[in-house]
Amino acid sequence: MNKPIKLSVLSAAIFLVVPSAMANFEYSGYLRAGVSTTSSGGEQFCFGDGGFGYYSGRLGNECDSYGEIGFTKSVKTEKDQVFAANTMLSVLTDQGAQANDYQSLSEPILSVQQNGAAEIALRQLNVTATGFITPLPEATVWGGKRYYKRKSVEAMDLYYLNNSGYGAGIENVNVSIGDLSFAYVNVQNEQVSGKNNVFGKRSAQNSIFDLRLDEVDLFAGQKLDIALVYSKADPTALQDENNEADDTGLLITTEFYGSFFGFDNRLVLQYANDALADAGFGNQSGLQPETVAWWEGSLESSWRVIDFGTYAVTENIDLDYVGYYAQGKTITSNVPETKPSQWSVILTPTYKWDVNNQTKLELSSTSYTPTFQDSALNLQKIMLAHELSIDAGLADKITLRAYTGVFFGKQAEEVRTADRDGEDSNIRFGIQATASW
Repeated sequence: MNKPIKLSVLSAAIFLVVPSAMANFEYSGYLRAGVSTTSSGGEQFCFGDGGFGYYSGRLGNECDSYGEIGFTKSVKTEKDQVFAANTMLSVLTDQGAQANDYQSLSEPILSVQQNGAAEIALRQLNVTATGFITPLPEATVWGGKRYYKRKSVEAMDLYYLNNSGYGAGIENVNVSIGDLSFAYVNVQNEQVSGKNNVFGKRSAQNSIFDLRLDEVDLFAGQKLDIALVYSKADPTALQDENNEADDTGLLITTEFYGSFFGFDNRLVLQYANDALADAGFGNQSGLQPETVAWWEGSLESSWRVIDFGTYAVTENIDLDYVGYYAQGKTITSNVPETKPSQWSVILTPTYKWDVNNQTKLELSSTSYTPTFQDSALNLQKIMLAHELSIDAGLADKITLRAYTGVFFGKQAEEVRTADRDGEDSNIRFGIQATASW
């Protein structure tokens, strides 16, 4: 007769204690995975990846599987001060590795040594503290490893400002005209020359100083963000004694954004030089300082202009757009192209049938002229997709899409591997799942 009573008391205790323990505990995540085939047989080929970016747009053009899972535990004091511990892991497969049900983290896929089945990475591990500086109650101090105030073009999966990594800083300091943030991030880069470190590898440590002024009011609801990123090598005494290269670099970013006449638009202007010139030309900008010009095609400077946003054509039709142009200048003239460039135009009209159904048509054209050749590599895309989705807020969205489309141009023609003879006009069919929460 006592057992039911004891179980009831235990159940009640669990019911009361577990929600209390879980209070202020949050989890977040992201996933993408899909299946595809083509008119010539076999899996689709993708032009780009999450690290390089998709200059012809990512719709119908993603061949990897990727997922993130993050956990945050926050504690609030009686004075409304907040501590938060943040963690995140990710899992990634290579292109062509979406093959079987069981994917090992330690074995190659289908005995192809260069295609590891999957890998797990540590993405975030940090602590933030808000409200602990008396004169600056809105400010947050942080330390550890984190995604730091990243800026991207979602349609291209391209980060034009990204100084994530190990570091520390203070952010969201109100200075009347905007919010001021400062961060120090440490980056280790392997080098082709230089003295070996304690692990027998040639590497250089770089100190990145990141100063931001965000949310500056301009006119008619328009705003401005400014970012100054300075990279300086941090050589060891032995590296100093041997006169190892310790180049510095600067990356300047200004971003104008706001809504007007149905447009929700962002305009980005960037300039980079020396150690950050290559970083300012590509994806994940800021994370790849070059303390030594490792080949004659290395860049001395670079600049780019990005304009992207959404235009509400009608109540049921939206037009997403991206205009992108980047140009660099090499340190020497001993290369076929001394001013490499990349441009892209992406137009994505969407018809919304109802709140959960929409059809997209993505048209894109891109051209890349690298330093190692004197002719442009062009690529065009036509992609049609229908999506079932639910949007539960800014970060919460679940989507299932079916798509078909083709690529044209020199880049598509030159995809010649053991299992394919070019991708020009090769029709692809696929289904992809994506979600963020």
